[in-house]
Amino acid sequence: MGNTISEVPGSATIKSFLGIKVLNLEDAYEQMAINETQDQYLRSCTESPPNLNALHKIYLKPCRPPATTETMSNAAVASMPTSLVPSTIRVGIFENGLPHTRPPSTIWFPESLLRKGSAHFNETFLHECIHLHQREHEDLWDKFYREQWNFIRYKGTIPKEVEARRRLNPDTLRAPFYAWNGPSGPCVPVVVYKNPEDADLSEVRLIFVRPDGSWSAVLPPGWMEFFGSQIPSICEHPHEMAAYILSDNSNPFDSEAARRLRNMYTSFNRGRK
Repeated sequence: MGNTISEVPGSATIKSFLGIKVLNLEDAYEQMAINETQDQYLRSCTESPPNLNALHKIYLKPCRPPATTETMSNAAVASMPTSLVPSTIRVGIFENGLPHTRPPSTIWFPESLLRKGSAHFNETFLHECIHLHQREHEDLWDKFYREQWNFIRYKGTIPKEVEARRRLNPDTLRAPFYAWNGPSGPCVPVVVYKNPEDADLSEVRLIFVRPDGSWSAVLPPGWMEFFGSQIPSICEHPHEMAAYILSDNSNPFDSEAARRLRNMYTSFNRGRK
C-alpha cells in the first residue's frame, strides 16, 4: 500500500492511492462473479421471493465507470481518517441500486451517485470503507460491540415468518444477526420489508426478535436512551449503526453509543501511528 502524487487536468494536485482499482466494464463483470463465489448474495436473493422482487426493480448490471470515478475515489480516500482506509479497494459502478460492499474488498456504487457531488460521494465512500474495515478487522469490531454496545453474534433461529420478509444486506451477510442484551433481555434487530409481495429495498421497517421467537416493532427498554433516535433501517445491525455514526456529517448522533464508538476509533487511530 502506498501513495503517489498525480496531476489531474483542471484540478488541484491529489494523492493517488495505490490500493484503489477502478474496474472497467470487463473487470467489473469478473469481479462481480468473484464476489458471488464468496458470499452467494445473488443466489440467496433468488431463494427469497421478496428480495428477488426488490432486485427486479433495480439493475445490478455493471457499467462503464464515468471518467471522473478514479479522481473522485482518490479524493474521497484523501479526505478519510488514515486508520479507516482499507488495504485494498476495488471500485465498481453499476446501473442502479444502493451502494454496498462485497467480499473480499469491492465497493459497488450506482452511477447516479457520482453525479451528486463530491461531498455526498465522499461521505458514502467513507461509509462503505468502514464496511470493508469491518470485514478486515472482525475481531476488533466484535470486541467493541460486545464490551461497549452489549451486542454479541446471535446463533439462534429467527421465526420463519420474519425470515420470509427479511431484507438481505450484502454488508452484513457474513454475520447477519447480533443480539443486544438490554435491560429486558436479549433481542435481535431485523429489518423486514413492509410489503413483501411488492418489496422495495427502501420500504422497510425495524423489528426486534427475542430468543423465544416473539417479536415486536416497539423499541426495547433502554434502546432509545443508549443509541438515541435513528432512522430504523440504520439500526438493523451494529455494522450499519457504526458506519453511519462515523460517516454521516449531517447527523451529530449525540448518544452514549456514539460517544463510545468515537472513543474506540480514537484509541484505534492512536495505535496505528
